[in-house]
Amino acid sequence: MNTKNSKLVLDMAVVAIFTGLNFIVTYFVAIPIPGTSGAGYINLSDVFVFFISALINPLVGGISGGLAGLICDLSLGYGFFAPFTLAIKFIEGVISGYLFRFLIKIGKNSKSTIYFKSLISFIIGGLIMAILYMVPDFITFLTVPSSQGGNSYYFIFYDLGINSIQGSVNAVIGSLIYIGLSQIKILKNQYIVSSKYNPSSIKIEDEEDLDKKGENHD
Repeated sequence: MNTKNSKLVLDMAVVAIFTGLNFIVTYFVAIPIPGTSGAGYINLSDVFVFFISALINPLVGGISGGLAGLICDLSLGYGFFAPFTLAIKFIEGVISGYLFRFLIKIGKNSKSTIYFKSLISFIIGGLIMAILYMVPDFITFLTVPSSQGGNSYYFIFYDLGINSIQGSVNAVIGSLIYIGLSQIKILKNQYIVSSKYNPSSIKIEDEEDLDKKGENHD
């Protein structure tokens, strides 16, 4: 098996593994949001989308996140939202992953700046996710408004707020996990060093080294 085919098989295995893990976390973990009287909660589904898109590949992160969300929606009885979730999570992974790759090419890269760049990329991806979910919410309001209590469309913006909080919380956690996993030697050898397109292949300089270079330059 040549290198290209080996990489494809490995990526498919990674998609399958993280789809399963993402499904388990999304299905079983629900974190209540204070002040919502139990009506608002967040899950950790976007964490996987974010750090996989940055660490491995935006397409791998988007596909695994989309499939996990699709399966979870179908399992929980939200069949109407399933195809939207598939598309939205995929878009979220692609945008956050490629935005991170773009930002990593700008300026110097220490651990703190890489964390900041990943956090910005993930937050933007999470906000886009929240905005896109307004589409199925609006369709739901148009088709079955009576199910939304008083025929009010306010639930669309309520969901926007909840999803925005979820995206932001997941972005923070995803950035921390990315920084940690990007330092593991086996992952570096398989995904980072072997791929010139992966932003993590760029050397992460120590903060002290960057300061010394700045002093020498002056």
